[in-house]
This record gives sequence, C-alpha cells and structure tokens, in this order.
Amino acid sequence: MSTFEEALDVYNNLRDYSASFPMFLALAEAGHLQSEFYVASSLFNGLGVRRNVEEGLRWYRRAAARGEVGSQYNLASIYRHGFGGVPVDHGMSFRWFSLAARAGYLDAQFVLGTIYAEGLGVAQNLVEGFKWQLLAAERGHTQAQYNVGCLYLDGRGTEQDYVKAAFWYRAAARALHLDAVNNLAVLIQNGQGVGPDLVKAAALFHSAAEQGHPGAQYNLGLCYAHGRGVEQDFSKSARWYRLAAAQGKRDAQFNLAHQLYSGQGVQRDAAAAFALLEPLARDGHNLAQNALGVMYLRGDGAPQDLHLALRLFRLSAAAGNTTATDNIKLAENILALQTR
Repeated sequence: MSTFEEALDVYNNLRDYSASFPMFLALAEAGHLQSEFYVASSLFNGLGVRRNVEEGLRWYRRAAARGEVGSQYNLASIYRHGFGGVPVDHGMSFRWFSLAARAGYLDAQFVLGTIYAEGLGVAQNLVEGFKWQLLAAERGHTQAQYNVGCLYLDGRGTEQDYVKAAFWYRAAARALHLDAVNNLAVLIQNGQGVGPDLVKAAALFHSAAEQGHPGAQYNLGLCYAHGRGVEQDFSKSARWYRLAAAQGKRDAQFNLAHQLYSGQGVQRDAAAAFALLEPLARDGHNLAQNALGVMYLRGDGAPQDLHLALRLFRLSAAAGNTTATDNIKLAENILALQTR
C-alpha cells in the first residue's frame, strides 16, 4: 500500500487524480483520516473518478464525524450553498462550521462570524459574530480584518471606535484589499480615528482607483473636483468619474453628467448628460431628477416639457431636495404665465 505522502505527491504535484484516487481510497478504507478527506473531495468533484455526490457526502460525513476539520468545513459549505445539488440546510451548515471553527480552522471562524451576524441556522447574535470575526482577523484573515473594520466603524456587535476601524482597515489594506484601502482613505480624509491628511487620503484613493475600484475612482474624482489633497483639476475629475460611472457607480454617473452639462473640464455635451441622468432619475436618484427637470424646463439637451419638468421637481423635492422645491415654484410660475 502506498503511503499518504506518496498519494499526496501524486495529487498535488503530478496532478494525476486518476492515479491518486485509488491510493487515497486504500488508505481511507484502512482508517487513515486525512485520506478520507481526499476520497470525499475526489468523489464529490469528480477528480480522477466518476462524480458521485452521495458517496462523496458519505465520506465527508465519516471524516467530519471523526474530527477531520477540512471535511467539516467542506461539508458545512456544501450545506450553506447547496453545492452539487445538495439541499441547503443552514442548521447543518452552522453545526459543522461551529465544530471546525472551535477546532481552529481559520476560514470556518470567519464564516461562523458571518453566520451569527446573518442569523442563518442560529439565532442572530451580532456580539458573537463580532467575536468570531475578530478572532479570524487577529489570525490574519484579510476579509475578516476588513469586516472587523466595518463593524468598529458602524458599532455593530461592538462599540463604535474609529481608531480600531482604521487599524483593521490598514491591516487588510496591507494585503491589497481594495475596499479596505478605500475605506481607510475616507477615514484619513475625514480625520476619523486617524489624520486628517488630505494628501495621504488622495494617494490611497489613487492606488485603489488605478486597480479598478469604483468607489476609489469616484472618491478620487471628488478630490480633483474640490482640490482635496491634489491640485483642483476638472479634466481629471471627469476622467475618474467616467471610469467609476462605467462600473455602475451612480453618484459618479451624476457628477459626470453635471460636468458634461456645464462643460466643466470637458467639452459640453448636454445630450450625453441627458443619457446619464435619465436612467438615474427613473431609478429614483433625487439629484438626477432635479437636474433632468432643469433640462426639460430649459429645453436644453431634451425637448422642452414644463409638465414633465414639474413632475421631476416634485419627485426630487419629496426626497428632500430643497433646490427642487425652489424649481417647483419656478416651473409653476412659468406655466401660469403661459396660460394667461
């Protein structure tokens, strides 16, 4: 009989799954615990053997019941997501994640924290969720570090603490977690727990924006538009708004439309501004509703339509836009003059 190390070498290095499967199977049938995991994984995923989800589950359950943490984690993931057509079972998922987490399995600790926060398969418990996320973060789990930063920022499951939020965002940012880089920059820009340092914040936004993060691209656009940590440059703000807008960032779409309509840093293009504003307004963006109303009011970039303008102003005002409230009066006065 081959040794486990020999089977593992064939599996990991040679990647000859059809050869490694019978090696693992012989070891597993002789009671070797780690081999049971590889038999389960091979059967469940069809690696080197015809796929058999039920048989794979049987081996996973056997190994998990004997304390094999990788099998506990995989079994929990299968029940959580319904992999392989297995019915989702949040109770079973919680059970196996709990066992793996308490045995020290890092990814299971992270997921268990998420499960407590969601309340799936167990009563929602934000404090317990924070505890497991923090444990995973302290052990170097990048997503957990980011999540703990968010929990400290919002005061969910723990007391709000901007200093600790910045600490954990910085930890995740070192691993190039782009959401963490962006959020850390926001804290530094606002002087929340660190800073303020507008130049450093702009540099962080730039590093994440260059890697395609839409939030950072939008925030960098704001920096250039308002001269925060960089020299004011409307052509650069338009460039970054355009990149974020292409990824669906709604506020970037609105700001780009504003610059296109006013010709600020770009060639004026009222039609392009309208094309950006119309879907935003339809989806309830109250600033876009007001801006589109102005276009209909003036007949600039859109056919003049005072009734439609008034309707858009009213929608925007109902969402709290005081500028739209003023525009309602203007549109009503113009309509009154036209009916005399």
